[in-house]
Amino acid sequence: MNQPTQSGWSRPVVKLLEWMLILAMGLLVLDVLWGVISRALGELKAWFETSAGLAIAFLPDGQSSWTEELARFLLIWTSMLGAALAFERRAHLGVDYLIGKFHPDARVVLRLVSHLLVLIFATLVLVKGGWMLVETTLSSGQVTPALGLKKWVVYAVVPVSGVFVILFTIQNLLVDLTARPREAKR
Repeated sequence: MNQPTQSGWSRPVVKLLEWMLILAMGLLVLDVLWGVISRALGELKAWFETSAGLAIAFLPDGQSSWTEELARFLLIWTSMLGAALAFERRAHLGVDYLIGKFHPDARVVLRLVSHLLVLIFATLVLVKGGWMLVETTLSSGQVTPALGLKKWVVYAVVPVSGVFVILFTIQNLLVDLTARPREAKR
């Protein structure tokens, strides 16, 4: 894995992304844990009511209805923001074996083409397509069934992560362009 190429502007952005991911993962763990516990307590309550004839009002009836939905949304946000952070760290999967068979000059060109393809994809699919998705759900007024959350909030991570991918790809592209003379000397 290549080392992160943090510059002055990206350090606070990367820290913000890292803390957002830590928070989202922490909430995801707590949410799933509560879902499992509430389901088990609901089964325990049902057993007490049927077997022992005891009514226990303070135990939940089963898994909370909102835990699965919240877990799904947190997983979406974590995945998209984590993918953007992986671009900053150059941690995405690549076909290094095949690239390694090429001449060093060809490797540089292939790396630049790769950056350009990522920029095109992130711009058209993530930012433009994601924004269209957000606009559509915003104008339709869709809400999630269990949480009552506006659907556009869930989908907003697509263009947001696209902007991060674009910024980090441009940063990596600039690093690769400035590193090219050093590679030619090797």
